[in-house]
Amino acid sequence: MVLIAVHLGAGSYSNRENDAALVRLLNSAVDAGLHCFSNGGNAETAACAVVAELEKSPLVNAGFGSNLTKTGIVECDAGVARVRPGQDKVASFGAVGAAPGLESPVAVALEVLREAEEGLRLIPSMSAMRLVAGKEAWVWAKERNLPAAPNETDFAEFYVTPRARGSWTSARDKLETFHRDSKRPRCDDTVGCICVADDESMAVAVSSGGPVMRSNGRVGPAAVFGMGFYASDRVAVCATGSSDFISRHLLSRSAADGPQIIIPERNTYDDVGIMRISRTGVDDELSLQWAFTSPGLALAYSWNDIRVSKVMRQDRSESSTTDRVNQGSVSFRYGR
Repeated sequence: MVLIAVHLGAGSYSNRENDAALVRLLNSAVDAGLHCFSNGGNAETAACAVVAELEKSPLVNAGFGSNLTKTGIVECDAGVARVRPGQDKVASFGAVGAAPGLESPVAVALEVLREAEEGLRLIPSMSAMRLVAGKEAWVWAKERNLPAAPNETDFAEFYVTPRARGSWTSARDKLETFHRDSKRPRCDDTVGCICVADDESMAVAVSSGGPVMRSNGRVGPAAVFGMGFYASDRVAVCATGSSDFISRHLLSRSAADGPQIIIPERNTYDDVGIMRISRTGVDDELSLQWAFTSPGLALAYSWNDIRVSKVMRQDRSESSTTDRVNQGSVSFRYGR
């Protein structure tokens, strides 16, 4: 039995008419992970297959749907980490940051992980590369025949969708107020997936287009182990939302500890979401948990013959007396 959990990122989810499309996207992503597992894939390849499916969609801020930088191009962050039971205490990982021209940033991050592992097998004392950034990530991918823009001149239009161009134009035209208005649109919605394989190995993969109008060359949390993603021999975590908050609190690493997810004290504009899968230490039990302070979060999970896909929302009215943290969990046991 395998466990797959995936989310589409912290966001406003204000248009309920999109819910059906979001659920279809979640199901398509889960199907991609299950297909990978059924064809002999492992936890990390399945998690990346799930995220790669999301990167094809204009509905999320990753890959094809990414926000644009100040100069109006797409630069993506992605990361993947994996832990094998009985072999790893600390995860092995790979990442790409501020990378233009990549068809699937998470696929390149996976290749970074693979090459680091292969290099360490050959030369255990070597200093393995875990993150490749900027234009060199595109060069690195091209050298390995990974799908990417044909030439640097194609960066300007590669993966630039009408929706992203519209958001960029609006932000550019309102740049002065955009940087100081706490009610501005939050577009930091990194997508993420966690998979647990039959052999109980665990992997997490994330991908992000970053916030709209960010500086070119800015590497976000989705490319940094411990910030946007984290894994150990007992837990895997991915974070989404306010990049600054995630970075300052090393949110994925800090959310790995304790029996439940704790989100640190935050400002009203620090909308974040966390998803984690942990080994509880009770028999063969796995616990999937999520928590978010954003207006909404779309999430799906699949275990054995169970599949749940849903768009969750919370009350953001001024009259709401909640702490604005929506939390949930579900447990699974191998053999059940």
